[in-house]
Amino acid sequence: MSTTILEEVWALFRETDRQIKETSAQQKETATQMKETDRKFQEMEQWFKQRSEEFSKEMKERDEAFEKRMKEQEKVFLNQRDNFNKRLGVLSNRLGDFIEAFIEPSVVRLFQ
Repeated sequence: MSTTILEEVWALFRETDRQIKETSAQQKETATQMKETDRKFQEMEQWFKQRSEEFSKEMKERDEAFEKRMKEQEKVFLNQRDNFNKRLGVLSNRLGDFIEAFIEPSVVRLFQ
């Protein structure tokens, strides 16, 4: 073999070795990045889980407060309705008394 061919072969070996080292370094960097990505994903997953629990708790508290207010409003409404019905009954009775007071004497005379 001639010296040039031997030098070319050695150059190819050196280039292959360099590429292998570069690939190895890239694989290590990729592995490091994947570990970091996994760590960030786990942190994010934990954050979402915590927020989800807080959100569920907050929604439950809001629902309970809403139900309480609705029951209170229903009581107020029913109380106001009952008061209105009582007042309407009193007014109707008074109107009836008024009409009786004016009509009764005329009706009595008509039938006599």
